[in-house]
Amino acid sequence: MSGLAWILTALLGLAVFGTVAAVKIVKTMKEAGELLIVLSDALSDRKVTPDEIKAIRNDIRDVMDVWKKTPEGYDPPEA
Repeated sequence: MSGLAWILTALLGLAVFGTVAAVKIVKTMKEAGELLIVLSDALSDRKVTPDEIKAIRNDIRDVMDVWKKTPEGYDPPEA
C-alpha cells in the first residue's frame, strides 16, 4: 500500500509542477505578445523615439520577470 502512496504523491507533485510551469508559459506568451505589439507600433513609422525605446525595454523586462525567482525562492543567506 505504501507503494501506491508514493506513486500518488509523485503524481500530485508532477501535477503541481506542471500547473506552475503552464501558468508561467501562458504569462510569458501574454507578455511576449504585448512586446510584439509595442515593437510593431515603434517600427511602423521606421523611427524609434526614446519613449518607444523605454516602452520596449520595460516590456522586455516584463517578459523576463515571469521567470525571475521571487524573494521567497532565494536561497537563505549563510550565517
